[in-house]
Amino acid sequence: MLRGACFAWTAEQSVAPGIAGVSSPSLAKGPDGRIHLVAAIQLAGRPNQNVHYTFWDGSAWAPLEDLPGPDFKEQECRIAVDSGGNLHVVAIYRPAGASSPYTVFYWHRTNAGWSGPEMVSSGQGDDGNSCSSPRVAVDRFGDVHVIWSQNGMVGGRGDILYRRRSGGVWQPIQNLTANPAGTSYGSVSPDLAVDPAGDTVHVVWHDDFLNDGFQAYYTRSTSLGAPGSWWPSAQ
Repeated sequence: MLRGACFAWTAEQSVAPGIAGVSSPSLAKGPDGRIHLVAAIQLAGRPNQNVHYTFWDGSAWAPLEDLPGPDFKEQECRIAVDSGGNLHVVAIYRPAGASSPYTVFYWHRTNAGWSGPEMVSSGQGDDGNSCSSPRVAVDRFGDVHVIWSQNGMVGGRGDILYRRRSGGVWQPIQNLTANPAGTSYGSVSPDLAVDPAGDTVHVVWHDDFLNDGFQAYYTRSTSLGAPGSWWPSAQ
């Protein structure tokens, strides 16, 4: 039996009151204790969802901010906060409308305001090459790590792709799974975490590359995502 003070959930609050079209909310806590939130929100009179940002200052949610962008189906957003309180956001959208694939983009916010979006994935192909499930993390040096699933790769199905932004410069994309031809579905739904005081990047996803049903898989880099540093996938 627990003794002492009792704790309970507070009453739920809407961060976008009166707005029906909200999806993929993501939270991160900053070093000052502020709670940062992004979500894909479709405002009245707008044709699509756009990534919006707000924060909880301890008593109320701040007014929504629309991130810079193309106003075309911005979805699946995620946020991370670095030790300096800077914000890092990833999401997908179609850079050239319905004829282009869903592509991973990145936004960055400092005291000077928002910058971006910057294209992270290749943006090549059509809907059959679309990306999904982008995730973002920041290491102890302030470098940004992004992972996502992308269809239509070498084996014709989905693979898990990774990219690092070091010193403000995006490094080459790495394919962590490189599924062979004949894989029935591919690699999807990745997530990642970075050691706050170390050099290890941890990645998980689910996959059927052995064609034995979906299983959870894990890999890691002990050199902050450097090429050639990824361990073999473990089921």
